[in-house]
Amino acid sequence: MDRPRPTPLPLLRVEPVAEWAENELMAAIALVAEGGARRITIANVEVTDDLAGHGAVLAQQAGVAFAVDRDPVTGRRALRIGPRL
Repeated sequence: MDRPRPTPLPLLRVEPVAEWAENELMAAIALVAEGGARRITIANVEVTDDLAGHGAVLAQQAGVAFAVDRDPVTGRRALRIGPRL
């Protein structure tokens, strides 16, 4: 009789780029909320609808303005955080 072998299962992983973008977003909101910066723009990052929605909620809770800008030429989006409300 053969010995049973465990079957490796795929692990749930967060994409490194998405994790980096979320960390950048939270840091920018905290920096503006604490008065360390008046306005911050995060550009050249893959902005998903989930990230933009999450950013809007966090910014609203922190009392900071939040907007998503789209470059008309390239179509890339950028996150604009600040000023404080």
